[in-house]
Amino acid sequence: DYVTDVICASRAKDESIQLSDFSGRLNIPELAAMSAISRCFVGVDSAPMHLAAALRRPVVGIFGASDFYMWGPASKNSYIARSGHDCQPCNMKGCAHSGVAECLSAIDFSKLADQVLAYVEK
Repeated sequence: DYVTDVICASRAKDESIQLSDFSGRLNIPELAAMSAISRCFVGVDSAPMHLAAALRRPVVGIFGASDFYMWGPASKNSYIARSGHDCQPCNMKGCAHSGVAECLSAIDFSKLADQVLAYVEK
């Protein structure tokens, strides 16, 4: 859902932009091939995010409870998107283990869209 929110916010800022959402649709070889030709990767802290960074693709990594200091994308062309809550990172499965992370819900997707557009328009 977060990737969809970033795509919608990006399209709202630039209707001509062509973005595709392959979340959960690719196997590992397909993911590697798509990452290699992509102009930007947008996603949560995950193996696909690290694969895109390893392939030196621009990355917009969405972080909630996980430790962005330790698990952030290891590349120069990366942007760590987070809300800035004082409790980040907490490594819980949602606030008080509720399954709902306020730190993810509070991310400004318009700001992420600006970063995506900056990477894509280069």
